[in-house]
Amino acid sequence: MKTAYEVAKEGGKHSGLLPQLEHLGPNQLEKAIQSHRKTADEHLRKLSDPSAVVADWGGRSERYRQGLLSKWQAEAENALEQASIIEAYRNEKRN
Repeated sequence: MKTAYEVAKEGGKHSGLLPQLEHLGPNQLEKAIQSHRKTADEHLRKLSDPSAVVADWGGRSERYRQGLLSKWQAEAENALEQASIIEAYRNEKRN
């Protein structure tokens, strides 16, 4: 199975991220990695306790709740993929 970085390099998902990275220095790359990880953590926290971030969670429809949970899961996965792409890019450029 290919990594998110390999897929992006081949023009697949998140490929638009790579040209942006060319203009970033090492410190900016590290900040970007941390930012994406933080975003993922925030969404995972929401998934673990949705009632803490959505008023009347129990009163919401099942369709609404499932839609929001799916959205948070997808956003967490995207943020983690982007963090791993930036990390792989950084590591490749070091060598």
